Amino acid sequence: MVSPILLLPVGLLIVYLISVYRSLVRNITTAKQSGIPYVVLPVYTFNRLWLLTHRLWLPLLKKTPGSSSWVGFLDPEFIWHERYDSFKSFNSDIFLLVTPGSNHLYVADAEVVSQIVTRRNDFPKPIEMYKSVDLFGKNVVSTEGSIWRHHRKITSPPFTEKNNYLVWKESLHQAQSMITNWVGKDGKGDRTIWTVAADTMRLSLHVISRAGFGVRLRWPHEEGVTEMSEGEGRNSAGIPPGHTLAYKDALGTLLENILWVMLMPSWLLKRSPFKIHKVAWESYVEWGKYMNEMYAAKRAEVRKGETTEGMDLMGALVRGAGFTADAPAKANGDTEKGTIQESMMLSDDEIIGNAFVFILAGHETAANTIHFSLLYLAMNPASRRRVQKDIDDILGDRPVDEWDYDNDCSRLFGSMVGAVMNEELRLIPPVIGIPKSTPTGHAQTLNFNGRKVVVPEGTKITLHTAATHRNPKYWPSGPPKPRIYSLDDISDESRLPISEPTLISSTYQGATVPLPPKPSTPHDEGSGDNSKEELNEFNPERWLLDLSKTADTAEVEDYTDIGGPQGRDTASSLLRPPRGAYIPFSEGYRACLGRRFAQVEVLAVLAVILKYYSVELAVDEYASDEEVAKMHVNGQERRRVWGKADSRARWLLEKGMMTIITIQMRKGKVPLRFVRRGNERFDFQ
Repeated sequence: MVSPILLLPVGLLIVYLISVYRSLVRNITTAKQSGIPYVVLPVYTFNRLWLLTHRLWLPLLKKTPGSSSWVGFLDPEFIWHERYDSFKSFNSDIFLLVTPGSNHLYVADAEVVSQIVTRRNDFPKPIEMYKSVDLFGKNVVSTEGSIWRHHRKITSPPFTEKNNYLVWKESLHQAQSMITNWVGKDGKGDRTIWTVAADTMRLSLHVISRAGFGVRLRWPHEEGVTEMSEGEGRNSAGIPPGHTLAYKDALGTLLENILWVMLMPSWLLKRSPFKIHKVAWESYVEWGKYMNEMYAAKRAEVRKGETTEGMDLMGALVRGAGFTADAPAKANGDTEKGTIQESMMLSDDEIIGNAFVFILAGHETAANTIHFSLLYLAMNPASRRRVQKDIDDILGDRPVDEWDYDNDCSRLFGSMVGAVMNEELRLIPPVIGIPKSTPTGHAQTLNFNGRKVVVPEGTKITLHTAATHRNPKYWPSGPPKPRIYSLDDISDESRLPISEPTLISSTYQGATVPLPPKPSTPHDEGSGDNSKEELNEFNPERWLLDLSKTADTAEVEDYTDIGGPQGRDTASSLLRPPRGAYIPFSEGYRACLGRRFAQVEVLAVLAVILKYYSVELAVDEYASDEEVAKMHVNGQERRRVWGKADSRARWLLEKGMMTIITIQMRKGKVPLRFVRRGNERFDFQ
């Protein structure tokens, strides 16, 4: 006789499978009625258990007969790997993935994107996806509806054009410090830099810490400087009483280990015996202490009626919480808020929560844009030269401390510098999928290609930025740029080193990845798909409306409310795609608050670096400096060496990217060099 103990789990499994089957049948039925192309999957791609185990099951599923049409959608990175190709397989710019858990709509159509972002109540943000960013409290990112409007009203005042002057000045300062850190005080620029991604992250943290919170952070070569401005005490090498980490170490370590803090329960992270968890917990606690101290100091300042010059994000949050000079404190002493309506306040946790999300979301966007812009320019010397010409035309011979925000920033935005920023954000948007949803119990209609389609209730929606930005309906394209080197010259190399060496040398042997095979490029006759291939290429010139126009004739633009949700992402002197076709900062009511902050920072940093230096791919792994010096300046041997570095960079951009919070290169690093202008080694014509 079979034991009841054994029958119970079998019975539960049967009930579960029946429930899954019924749910899948129901979702297939609604998909059929929607009028939207769809494919059925056995499991939801972003199910947590599947995310942890998919590498075990995918190879087996790929061997299943008939799986070729759907198995690729089970790879959590398919959004990046497939990009617009996934839409081409449906011959449609919208499609549904039908799973037992829910339906999931993917969108690469500008008109549909615009409908979704403007109908906020019909297509709300799925806030359950954002619980992980509530580490310190609810915030403007993790809320929806009336609560979000309340947060937005309080957090948006600092993001004005007036305050971007401070962002500009601090970005110029930090860019000069970063380039000094790279090239040394002698400025020779003969160093290979493997840490460009990490250093641009550091720069962006420095900018937002200073511009937003009044804390000036320093680079290693600045640590000995004794002169300090307001807030710099938190950056000192010494650890203040009551702390175990310096401010910059607490913040940097927290962001490096943010996944552990987000995914693990606090009680488990606190008690875990593993060192990495202990480090993550300590940084979480320490940065929370610093923010609470900053909050208390700002609260006292506001009560006294004092004000701080500049952006002062913390001051805006404190005032929004109800603290004013004429608002008496509550008697309970708990929150110490003034006597205003509770519904108009932010709680202490919400203040710290918003401060944290400003730093978390703000620094990665700008840092990634700077990093990948430099990498793309290193891979495209002709575009880099055109950028430098525009910078020279705009800034002349003036020193950096004479660069003017009101005039220079706007002209940079409308020049080739702005075109490079726009093109990088087109190719690698900070978030490659913007999440939306339909409410439970409320299906929604959309106009698509002149007909109505129905999005089922409870549908998850992804506005696929990486695909929309490559949709040939919206983007000018032509023949791909000819390569500087011949693929035949390197096709016999089967593997390339990618690991970061401890010491840079031409004899370094690291871990390897396959060299990309010689593609069937669009220059080949009969390719027939020029636009698709070219739209995957970095071509900032596509943004220039008049190729004959130089930066010194560009108009100075009025940027009134450019940081607001209805502003445009590009300058009037550059290409302006249809609404919904270019959405690196989202669009509509929930467009990124810090868009203009990030744009100003990126423009300033690129201008500082490229005014004085050229960025090039480092080739240390394939030839020493002495060997390169012996090669003909424009000869095939030098091109071949550079081509190996370029092919490796292309492979990593294609296969080495992964999304955690934003998409970044996570399977390797591309080393770069920053050399004085006029001393370029790979300035191929």
